[in-house]
Amino acid sequence: MKTLLHIDASARETTNSVPAHNSISKSIAATFIEKWRTFSNEDNIIRRDVGVNPPDFISQDWIAAVFTPDDAKTGEQKALLSLSDTLISELE
Repeated sequence: MKTLLHIDASARETTNSVPAHNSISKSIAATFIEKWRTFSNEDNIIRRDVGVNPPDFISQDWIAAVFTPDDAKTGEQKALLSLSDTLISELE
């Protein structure tokens, strides 16, 4: 089984009341995913829409958490890193 990471970056949706306002790139990607599934329905597809749900900005606290040893991280530092840890695991 393969994993396909599908990243959309357009802020536009594909369900606008005026079709001309729909995201072209999201429509193309959705067509690709549909075709992919017809050939390989068992593969894992992870979808990230960073145009609609962008990741948080890196902050000074996030940087401090990255450089803190795992056994010394506070609960707050672990929470700050949880999204980036998830995103990194999707690439591994």
